[in-house]
Amino acid sequence: MQLGINAKRDNELSITLEWLSFTDLTHSNPMYVCKMLGYSLTDFAEQPKGSNGYNKMLRNQAGVRILYDGRDGMEVHVDAPGSAIFDLFEHYQKSRVSVGPFGNAYETESIYLW
Repeated sequence: MQLGINAKRDNELSITLEWLSFTDLTHSNPMYVCKMLGYSLTDFAEQPKGSNGYNKMLRNQAGVRILYDGRDGMEVHVDAPGSAIFDLFEHYQKSRVSVGPFGNAYETESIYLW
């Protein structure tokens, strides 16, 4: 089992991503967050109770947890232990790749810097 994403640099510095945790402060719908991450709601199972102040929790086979239905302002929170980070990144990446005339491309939104 892979325990996180590891990188070893030329200078012998070893880097490990052991946990990824974030809150989407703009959405309170867990279905939106599932789609944003590249998952389907059917990839997750509703858990009997929530965690960390949230009343409800979804969890997938890899261990990614989506917490929702908390107090006002808490919105939707995502937790991914090290063993689930690769799965999370893989779903996110695959959901944004499209095949074009020059090979694979990533879809993006327009960004205005000024």
